[in-house]
Amino acid sequence: MQDHHHYFSSRTAFAWCLVSLVLAQQVSSSPDPSADVQPNSGQLQLGPGQRVLRRTARMTPLWRTMGTKPYGAYCQNYYECSTGNCRRGHCMFSQAIKS
Repeated sequence: MQDHHHYFSSRTAFAWCLVSLVLAQQVSSSPDPSADVQPNSGQLQLGPGQRVLRRTARMTPLWRTMGTKPYGAYCQNYYECSTGNCRRGHCMFSQAIKS
C-alpha cells in the first residue's frame, strides 16, 4: 500500500511541475505590458530603451497542413491553400490534372 501512495505522490508532483513549467513559459512569452497603444491614434508609445516585440508564427508542420484549405476552396493568399496556389480566389493546382 505504501508503494501505491509513493507512486501517486510522485505522479502528482510531476503533474504540478509540468503545470508550473507551462505557466512560466506563458508568462515569459506574453507581450510587454509597459507598451501602451493610445486610443484612436494607432501609434504604439514606447518608453526610453524599450523595443517592440514581434510575434512570429509558431505552427508545427502538422497544424500548418491541417490549417490549409483543400482544392477548390475560397482563398485570398497562396499560403492558405494546401496546393500552395491561389488563383482567382480559389485554391488551384499549379498544373492541370490529367485523368
